[in-house]
Amino acid sequence: MAQDDGAGLGPGAQLRGTLTGEEPLDVAGAFEGRLQLTHHLEVRESGNVSGELQVLSAAVAGRVEGTLTAVDWVQLLPGAQVSADLKAPRVIIEPGAHFTGRIAMDFPVPGES
Repeated sequence: MAQDDGAGLGPGAQLRGTLTGEEPLDVAGAFEGRLQLTHHLEVRESGNVSGELQVLSAAVAGRVEGTLTAVDWVQLLPGAQVSADLKAPRVIIEPGAHFTGRIAMDFPVPGES
């Protein structure tokens, strides 16, 4: 996880519904539904997240399906399995990540003119 503080969903945990938060979230379990964070989302290798996701930033090493919108950036790490529409000003797809979907990067990048 990028930060030491925050909430987590452990490897055996499963959650469905709507989740909002103002701190980082580390997902090693399963989440299905609507997720709205004002901070970073980390999807671990064992993590499985599906639904409509709106976050500050996201790093994905596990599975994501649906729509992922980030204010700052999205990073797909080696081993990630992503079948989603991504919307962010910066998208990083590392070698070994698997991606199916669309990417929209029509945001102004902070600090650029």
